[in-house]
Amino acid sequence: MSKFRVAAAAAISFAALAFLDAPASHAQNLQLGGSFEQTLEANGYRDIKVTQRRLTITQGEACKGGKKYRVKVNVLGVISSAREIGSCAQEFGGEQAIAVLRRRGYTDIEARRNRGRIEAAACKGADRVGIVMDLRGRVQQERKVGRCGNAVDEGQLTELMEREGFTRVKILQAQTAPFLAQGCRNDDRIKVVISRRGRIRNQQKIGECRQRIDPANLASILEEDGLRRVKIVQGRRAPFLAEACRENARVELVIGRFGRIQSETTVGRCRRDINPKALTSLIQKNGFNRIRILNDRSPPYLAEACRKSDLIELVIGRRGKIRSQERIGTCRVQMSGDQISQKLRDEGYMQVNLERDEERNWRGNICKQADKIAIRVNVFGDVLSARKIGACRSESVLDVLTRLEGRGAEQTELFVEGCFRNTKYRWAFDRLGNRINRTRIGGC
Repeated sequence: MSKFRVAAAAAISFAALAFLDAPASHAQNLQLGGSFEQTLEANGYRDIKVTQRRLTITQGEACKGGKKYRVKVNVLGVISSAREIGSCAQEFGGEQAIAVLRRRGYTDIEARRNRGRIEAAACKGADRVGIVMDLRGRVQQERKVGRCGNAVDEGQLTELMEREGFTRVKILQAQTAPFLAQGCRNDDRIKVVISRRGRIRNQQKIGECRQRIDPANLASILEEDGLRRVKIVQGRRAPFLAEACRENARVELVIGRFGRIQSETTVGRCRRDINPKALTSLIQKNGFNRIRILNDRSPPYLAEACRKSDLIELVIGRRGKIRSQERIGTCRVQMSGDQISQKLRDEGYMQVNLERDEERNWRGNICKQADKIAIRVNVFGDVLSARKIGACRSESVLDVLTRLEGRGAEQTELFVEGCFRNTKYRWAFDRLGNRINRTRIGGC
């Protein structure tokens, strides 16, 4: 250790003497162990920036692991201190450069990081260009280095596949490279990936190749391809002609003898099948109310509903069209609040006092015998719910007589009439409920 210190001291002394003898224009700093940038790069730093140079110390800022440091390197090329002062942007590398260049319209891109910059090669039109980018994604240099392979169209892709032994070729994607296609080879249906220069990169078996189709099975074949509501317009000989729905579009199809769709033309719109949960709202939009769904499992759907005073049975198709309407009875008319209150009194309820709720039904707390009931009734007088919530209290005999006397009545008595063994009697009670007398008044 002592030898190392002596050597270091000697080196520093030598550096100081050299500095004193050097002209002022060259007296920047003396780095014996390599440059400041080389030292930091060797230790994994990036985005290096020198902020101060002294005789024996160089100071700067650099990034490492997403954090920003203030770093000092001595004259021997050794990091003497590194203090965290903040954070750095995400490290910019080859993958980020490819994404940036792709967004700018470049294709067939190759990129890698080399020290403090990104070196890339890509196609722009028919030209192959070399690109140098900084670590913030900015293009610093771009120059032509050659030509790119010409892009191919669907006809060229089909010819390429056929030269490779494929038949019944179908191009799946020919807009941008890599291109996708599928075709038959022997009895296998194979999906292939084709590069921009027309090279087959990858092959994957995706099924079997069909033989010539039976026209009788044409509809089911189209349904397997995701089409619905298929109508065969011409199915006697190939090319066949059909109409079908693809999503919301009505399309006209020309189909070859192997079941391949040769052309597809949009000729209109298709309505989707209705969701059975939407049946009630659909029927309401047609002017019906008091709807009851009888069948919502599979079309045709069946429902009953009222229109004015008529009870109608409805048959609804799979796309929400009402196919038929048949009157099967009458619907009760709506009742007023007074009519509903009287109906409840006739059914034995007492202290009936109702009010409208937010759904335009009637609700209130009423009595039946000694029970207090929270009741809810619709506008047709149907009891929707009735729940006991407590007991009903009535006035005592004393309360009744006292209230009458308060209004000016005098010598008040309470009489009760009733039948007992086929004989009708009248009982008289005083204000405390004590029986005063009994009088026979006739038969029952």
